[in-house]
Amino acid sequence: MLDDELRDAIQEANEFIKSVEINDNLILVDVSNSSSSEKLTVESLKESAKIFKQYSKKVAVIGVTPAQQVILTFVNMFSGLGIKPFEDIQDAKNWLVE
Repeated sequence: MLDDELRDAIQEANEFIKSVEINDNLILVDVSNSSSSEKLTVESLKESAKIFKQYSKKVAVIGVTPAQQVILTFVNMFSGLGIKPFEDIQDAKNWLVE
């Protein structure tokens, strides 16, 4: 996915989450086979973290590469959001509904 496409997809997802007007959403993000510049990734995660923290109860992510894991660790540290990475979608779903 190109940076512009990724930016548009993230913006669309953020707008959808805000439009639901519920503050305890369970969010599952699949980043498998995605790539973007490090700068875009960090900017996008910062923006999404603010929205996710306000509108979500739990956030799980699957398909995280080792490099993305490093970025995710920093985002979690600074946002306090606690996005949890999983390798398997079923494990992610199970954790979300616990």
